Amino acid sequence: MRLSCGSHIETVIHVLRDSVQARQLWDRVLLPSLSSRIFTWNLRDWFLNNLKQVIILNNEAFSWSSLFISIVWQLWKQRNDLVFSDLTQPTDALLRRCIVWAKYYANYMPKPCKPRLIQQTAVLWGKPPAGWMCLNTDGAVSLSTGRGSIGGAIRDSHGVWMVGFSKNIGISSILQAELLGIYIGLTIAQSSGFTKIIVQSDSTWAIKILDDINAIRSHIPLVQAIAGLRMCAWELRFQWVPRCSNYVADRLAKFAPACHFYLVQYASPPLGIMDLLAIDSIATSTGAATPALD
Repeated sequence: MRLSCGSHIETVIHVLRDSVQARQLWDRVLLPSLSSRIFTWNLRDWFLNNLKQVIILNNEAFSWSSLFISIVWQLWKQRNDLVFSDLTQPTDALLRRCIVWAKYYANYMPKPCKPRLIQQTAVLWGKPPAGWMCLNTDGAVSLSTGRGSIGGAIRDSHGVWMVGFSKNIGISSILQAELLGIYIGLTIAQSSGFTKIIVQSDSTWAIKILDDINAIRSHIPLVQAIAGLRMCAWELRFQWVPRCSNYVADRLAKFAPACHFYLVQYASPPLGIMDLLAIDSIATSTGAATPALD
């Protein structure tokens, strides 16, 4: 792989923060309250601490968090432009583009009208109890083409990433996509040696079918296959969750490549879901929404 700045090792944090190009940009915009610490945090803490900064910048109509995520995106895009197209742009031009996008985010992001009510009704990722793994899965089907994709992620009770996946499944029904996502996720969990799994899906239909006592005799082959996996030597629970608790799996399903049907596995989380993982980490730090194992 061609590296963007000549370094012998290129990591995500290097591209987004520590490279020469990135440092030049961050030095232009850093908040005084962050400047002494921003280059010492690891990737997770770096994202979390910056996304929590809701300070409105001087003479601007957007917050630091909006500018931060805009810069992250533009730095990553610039890295890909350099590697794949041999294109680059000056720091000033890149900064102007970041500010334009930050204003766009600020103008079009939904504004909370009643913070207290939102705080009471917000639904976070439902972390599993200690000793359990949580498998979130999702299936998506295009209404215009009928083509489907699946995605999922396995995390522990601390929100630590174990593995994720995406797959293009071709022409599919919505139920078939949901069931296939669960089946593929369970086979990955089984091959990884996990013995206590909570499967979370936002498909009421799929969860109801799989929790039926007669699932093993279903006329749907995928339901039979999943019911067979349930009888293996592990503890397995199915749980319906609202879609807003399942955004990570939803986005991973959208990452499925359209050009092939191979299963793509992610040993570490893709950059494109880091914002969602940062939000989900609130659940692990506050103890929110741990599912009951009735």
